[in-house]
Amino acid sequence: MIGSIQLAIAAFQLKLDHFTKSANRQEQNELNSFYALGEAIRTLEYALAETVSFVGQTNQRAPNPRLALLWEEASGTIRNIRDGADLADLTFEKNLYWRNPEFYQGQSENKLHRISLDNVLVQLRRLRSKYEKVQNKISE
Repeated sequence: MIGSIQLAIAAFQLKLDHFTKSANRQEQNELNSFYALGEAIRTLEYALAETVSFVGQTNQRAPNPRLALLWEEASGTIRNIRDGADLADLTFEKNLYWRNPEFYQGQSENKLHRISLDNVLVQLRRLRSKYEKVQNKISE
């Protein structure tokens, strides 16, 4: 009889552990998402700020390995976030632009708008909005 009760308690504990671990796993996934979004925003903001600073100092569109590296890094961190593939592609394209700006001469206006600083700012706002939603969800 005692053995049956112990088995029943053990089974109940296993079910309880299953639900507890599931909730903890979901919380951990949300935290990981939150941290990944924060890192993506940080690298995107830095690449954007450095680019704006460089463009404001010169009107030249010569290759700039430093800016290319910053945009490549932003692309890599953005690729780690959920639904970040399109923005990661855009930032990788910015990397390519700063490696060889002459390649983009004569490109269509639509193609150039995609990698424009204005469009990157719009995408950054969207990313920040997503970050705030995850932050509010975690804070609840």
